Amino acid sequence: MAGDSELQSLEDIGKGGVRVTSGVFSPAIVSAITQALPAFIGMTPEEAQEKIEFVPASSYGENCRSVVEGKSDVAYCSPISSVLSEMEGAPGGIRWLPMDPANTEGWDGYLSYRPMTIPSTISMGVSTAKGVESMTSNFVYAVPVTAEEDFVYNMAKWMNESHDNYKGSHALATRMSLEHFRNFLDANPIPVHEGTVKYLREIGAWTEEDDAWNNEAIEKMDAWIAARNAGMKEAMEQGVEMNFENQEYLDILAKHTDGLEPFRSRL
Repeated sequence: MAGDSELQSLEDIGKGGVRVTSGVFSPAIVSAITQALPAFIGMTPEEAQEKIEFVPASSYGENCRSVVEGKSDVAYCSPISSVLSEMEGAPGGIRWLPMDPANTEGWDGYLSYRPMTIPSTISMGVSTAKGVESMTSNFVYAVPVTAEEDFVYNMAKWMNESHDNYKGSHALATRMSLEHFRNFLDANPIPVHEGTVKYLREIGAWTEEDDAWNNEAIEKMDAWIAARNAGMKEAMEQGVEMNFENQEYLDILAKHTDGLEPFRSRL
C-alpha cells in the first residue's frame, strides 16, 4: 500500500470501503485477493464482494503501481519485483501489511484457497519489505517417485555441499541452502524422495518427526494417484475426452477423488 495509507493491518480491510487491486491477468492473484485474503481476515468471499471494492488490473505492473497512483489502497505484490523498487521511490513510498504467523485461524482460512504458501518473514527484495511477517510461494526441484535413490541422494548432496560455489550465480540461488530447505520442510506437505531423506538423515538434518509426516504424505499421495488413475481408466472406457476443460471428465475425476484430503502446507 502507499506509505501514507491509513490502513494499519489486514483486518482494517474488513471494515469496508477499501479498494483492493485484483490482477485479472492471473487466476492465482484473483484467488489470493478475492478468496484467500478475505478468509485470512475472517470474511467469506461473498461478504468480501459486498464490503471490498475490487479494482481490476490487466498487468502485474499496473496491479502493483495502482497503490502509488491512487487507483487502489492495497495490492498483492512480490518484494523481489523490479517495479517495487520503482514504487519505493514514489512520493510517500510504500508500506506492507503483515500477515501474523500466530493467527492460525486466519492462516487456516488462507490455505483453503492458496494451499502451498507458508508463513514466513520476508528476507529479500525491497528494503521496505524486509522483516515483515508475510508468506512465501515455494519453488522446489521435483523428481518422479521412480527416480533412482542414488541419483537423488547425490543431487541432494551436491546441492548442499556445493552451495557456496553457486549461490552467487543468482539472487534466488542464495535461498537454496540447507537452512532454507529445512525451513521449507517444516511446512512441506508433499512426499520427500527417499534419496533426499537418506542424505538428510546422514548429515543429521532429518528426524523421526520428519519420518512421521513424510510417511503420511506418501500414503496421501498414493491415494490420490490411485483415485486419479481409476478416474482416467473410467473416462477411457467411456470414451470421455481427458481434458481439464471437459466438465464430463472433471465430474468423473471428482467422483473418484471425493473425500480425499487435499495437500496444504502444515502450520
